[in-house]
Amino acid sequence: MNLSRPLLVRLVLYSVLLVMALMIRHRLQNRPPAPPAAPTTFEVTIEDGATIDFSKGGPEVRATPEDKAALEAAAKEMTEAAKDTTFSPKN
Repeated sequence: MNLSRPLLVRLVLYSVLLVMALMIRHRLQNRPPAPPAAPTTFEVTIEDGATIDFSKGGPEVRATPEDKAALEAAAKEMTEAAKDTTFSPKN
């Protein structure tokens, strides 16, 4: 079998591409199942003056003095920032 060099290179390249395509197809068809999704809904009892902390992955209702002070400071800051804000009616 006397093949020219460019033809032989092309034949090897097509063979490699075919094998790669078959491997990719096999891999895509035989994927492991996805892990079950974590629940995304939480039942949280809303309490007046309490904060809900999600930093640990789930809801945690807290009512510490530090949280109350932070809530009062934030409310005061929002009131101060919005005191000169007015809205005109839409025309």
